[in-house]
Amino acid sequence: MFTIGDNKQVLFLNPRTNSIVGKLELQSAKLEHPTADGQGNVFVAQRDKDVVVRIDVKLHKAIAEWKTEGCEEPNGLAFDRANKRLFIGCRGKGRNPVLAVMDSESGKVITTSEIGRGNDGVAYDAETHKIFTSNGIDGNLVVIDQIDANTYKLAEATTTRPYARTMALDPKTKKVFLVTAEGTVDPAKKVNRGVAPFYPNKYFSDTFTLLTLSRQ
Repeated sequence: MFTIGDNKQVLFLNPRTNSIVGKLELQSAKLEHPTADGQGNVFVAQRDKDVVVRIDVKLHKAIAEWKTEGCEEPNGLAFDRANKRLFIGCRGKGRNPVLAVMDSESGKVITTSEIGRGNDGVAYDAETHKIFTSNGIDGNLVVIDQIDANTYKLAEATTTRPYARTMALDPKTKKVFLVTAEGTVDPAKKVNRGVAPFYPNKYFSDTFTLLTLSRQ
């Protein structure tokens, strides 16, 4: 088991004993969205460094570190095991949000595609070859078709709700789920400006909403 946080540290856990079996210190204070390749490696985005790191889980060691060229503030991650492609949601400092496609062997960014602002989640469906990106500031779900390992095109951009950025994909039903809620900024409390200048820090009761994208 693998866990990350905002303290520049990766922890390796043994779920059977509920114990920490290793630690890895990294330079980033914004470690995001680990995703595995199924071969003993985990990729982690370092949002404040514009870097993706490849970690050998068995060795508890970072074995590669790649700059995300053309991709500022890498955040959401998903992986295509068949083609060894890493899909990276890049916030772009609110000016140039893109999905970057990286070769997971060389670290080369192959191409980028425009997405919405405030990206958080990225999901990949290996059966339909579709990549989903949830973008909370623009309130949209941008879906990109994978034509082949190096070619991608926009499939659709569906309106969601403001700040709907936490996402999950059901690989069996192909349904995509997003959550959001209505809130406000209380200036007396700490404001999280990592996503937007006025990201809510207080939410209203009974406004939690589950959004579902489903093909008919």
